[in-house]
Amino acid sequence: MFPEVSSRTEEPAVRKSSGGRLVLVALLIVIITLGGGLAYVWVSLSGQIASRDQTIANQDATITSLTSQIQALTLGAQNQTTGNATADALIHALNEKIASQGAQLANDLAQIASLNSTITNLNLTIASLKSQLALYTSQGSNTTAIIANLSAQVASLQAQVNSDQAQISTLNSQNAQDNQTIGSLNSQIASLDSQISTLNSQISNYTSQVATLQTQVTSLQSQLATLQAQVAPLQNQVTSLQNQVNTLQSQLATAQSLAATLQSQVSTLQGNVTALTSILALSNATQEVSPTFFSVPAAIPPQIGQTQIANFSVGYAGYVSITVSSPSDFSNEGVWILNKFASNVQSPIYDSIQLPPPNNGYPSYFVFGSASDTFVIPVLPGTVTVYLATVDSTTQNATLSVTYHF
Repeated sequence: MFPEVSSRTEEPAVRKSSGGRLVLVALLIVIITLGGGLAYVWVSLSGQIASRDQTIANQDATITSLTSQIQALTLGAQNQTTGNATADALIHALNEKIASQGAQLANDLAQIASLNSTITNLNLTIASLKSQLALYTSQGSNTTAIIANLSAQVASLQAQVNSDQAQISTLNSQNAQDNQTIGSLNSQIASLDSQISTLNSQISNYTSQVATLQTQVTSLQSQLATLQAQVAPLQNQVTSLQNQVNTLQSQLATAQSLAATLQSQVSTLQGNVTALTSILALSNATQEVSPTFFSVPAAIPPQIGQTQIANFSVGYAGYVSITVSSPSDFSNEGVWILNKFASNVQSPIYDSIQLPPPNNGYPSYFVFGSASDTFVIPVLPGTVTVYLATVDSTTQNATLSVTYHF
């Protein structure tokens, strides 16, 4: 009967322990799930921001590279333009030199023409003088002086002719050299014209490349602005998610603290359950009186003779075992107990019980059945008093031990 009452008393504590554990586990699962989801979103957005940052860095690097190319091409175009200006100046100088050589050549040709005219006139004069000489010779007159004079004039004119012819030869040689120089200068001018054409083609190509690169730079700058505009909202989302993660981590820490508290309570309850289970099984025992020799005075009818051998508190329903050995007269001796109930024992009529029950208002006792006997008497929470009793008219004695089982 007593184990059933104890079992019904402790069963709600077991269910409460299991329910608290389930609530704790559910709370931890919800927090961990939310934390994991937010952590995943946070990691995903962080990855997107890192990717966008890398893309922006790549775009910046590309823009920097293209800007460097544009600067290099612009510098190359400037260098080509400078080269064109230098070639134009050189061509201008060569043209001026050719013009000077042409003027010199024209002057030389004019001198040659003048000298040829002079030679022609001199040849005509010489022919005239020779005709006069021949006339004077044929006339046989004394013309020695005249002939000598004419011969001297002819010789002078001939020397002049020779000098003019030598000068003409020199001028012709110089004209040949000037023509060769002019041909060389024309070749240089043609080469420079070719270089200018090549440089102009390169400048056109550079200009086209610069325009293309500037278009790419404009497009990349637009993309960069778009990416930079996207980064700020993502960073705001990451900040918000980080705050949520921090909140969840705080909640998780609180839940973990609560879990530790609940686990401690569970451990305590489990210990209580174990203790109560042990009590329900009546596996606990305390020896209240070790084997001790007791004497009991003679009975004075109608009262019995009795001696108190033990008085102790009982916390749980159980039983008391009383073991007797070597009684002086086992047929006239025995034991009885008085069990006073604790306040938590629900007994609307009695506040104590006497075992065995009184006989006509006087105590009775369990008689020893032999020289060695054990009595097992159930008890409820409260106090228990054990007595050794006799109805013999003489003093009796026995060795007793008392053990409380719960």
